[in-house]
Amino acid sequence: MYKPNVKIRYMELSHIADDSEKANRINKSARRDGLGERNLLYMGFEGNKHSTLFRYGTLNPESEFLCASEEVNGNECGNPTTPLSYALERDRPAMAIYDKSRFDRKGPNNYRFKEPGKKLDALLAVYFLKR
Repeated sequence: MYKPNVKIRYMELSHIADDSEKANRINKSARRDGLGERNLLYMGFEGNKHSTLFRYGTLNPESEFLCASEEVNGNECGNPTTPLSYALERDRPAMAIYDKSRFDRKGPNNYRFKEPGKKLDALLAVYFLKR
C-alpha cells in the first residue's frame, strides 16, 4: 500500500561534483518539503526497490531494524560509506528519509522501529537522485 503523504522528489545532481554540496542540496530540499524541523534519518538505497519501500516502509519487511544516519553524509552503520555515497553507487540512486522520533537507537546508526507494525508511518520522503 502506498502512503500518499510521502514526499517524492526527483533531484538532478549531475552538475554538482562535490558530495558535500550534493548533501546540502538534499538537506535544502528536505527543509523545503517541510521536513527540516524534524529529527531525520537518511538511508541510501537502490531506487529500483522503491515498490518494496513504499509498501512496507523498509527494504526488509521482516526486520525491525534500520541502518541509517542522522546526516546525509554521516557514516552508515559504522561503514566507511555514507547514505549519499551508498545511494550514488547504485544503478538508480535514491534516498529514503525517515522520522527519527519513530525509532529507538540501538547502536551507532542502528535504529529499531518503535512500532514495527507501522513502519510505513516512519517514512517521510523518497528522493530519486540523478548523478
